[in-house]
Amino acid sequence: MKIKLRPKVKYHSKESRVKKFNIEALQDPKTRVAFQQRLQVNLQNKTPNHLVEENWNQLKETIITACEETIGRKKRKHQDWFDDNDEALKELIDQKRKAFISSQNDPKSATKREYFKKCKAAVQRTTRTLKNQWWRHKSREIQQLADVNDTRGFFKATKEIYGPSTHGQAPLKSKDGATILKSNTEIGDRWREHFDDLLNHKATFDKSILDMIPKEAKDYSLAQIPSLEEVKIAITAIKNNKAAGSDGIPAEIYKLGEKTPLLEKRHVKARLALEKTYLNELATLGKRSLV
Repeated sequence: MKIKLRPKVKYHSKESRVKKFNIEALQDPKTRVAFQQRLQVNLQNKTPNHLVEENWNQLKETIITACEETIGRKKRKHQDWFDDNDEALKELIDQKRKAFISSQNDPKSATKREYFKKCKAAVQRTTRTLKNQWWRHKSREIQQLADVNDTRGFFKATKEIYGPSTHGQAPLKSKDGATILKSNTEIGDRWREHFDDLLNHKATFDKSILDMIPKEAKDYSLAQIPSLEEVKIAITAIKNNKAAGSDGIPAEIYKLGEKTPLLEKRHVKARLALEKTYLNELATLGKRSLV
């Protein structure tokens, strides 16, 4: 009797990424106007209610819908040397395919066999030439971006060729070093344990020293709810081409929404949220604090 033992295969669900909006399309004046008009119409068609979180979700969906209807999502296209030279190679490949079929249909014909070899060599020679030319052109393009310190363009061009980088979770040893931890949960717990031991040392000191530290007066002005003008200034100061926050709405969208009721509605939601110390998501625009 034969017995085969197979280790259990663990399947990891792939995390779905939300596609970014095609912000580059807003460089077209007609597209900008179309977006602002669509946003204006969508905002007017919404009826507010008394619940803060539902109001914010309604506003967020209104903005996202306007973006999808005008600028759409980014379409990832992985650049490849073959795609850019598709037309040049297609004719040679078709010619080689026809020569191969003709040679197979008449195997005794030396002429057809030699013609197929010539076609095959031509495809290989042209393929190598076009591939080298494409890589040389891309190398010069990326080098020029690096020379002018265009960091965003440099990484964008590199990403178009090689695709997004993937980072796997490196395994760790347990605290006693006897076990290799591989699951994300165990690795996360081990890191928490490590930093807890590193940073949370028990210290003994004379607590009366704390009373000797001079006390500063509390500045309550920092806790005041910002005005609409302050919100506009804060949004205008945010740099473009920055990663969006958990809502997926980049800063460029809010900047264009200045001529619509968007900022006024956003400010009302933020004010209500701050008054109720509620809805942390509302206080974040991209990676920066809106309020």
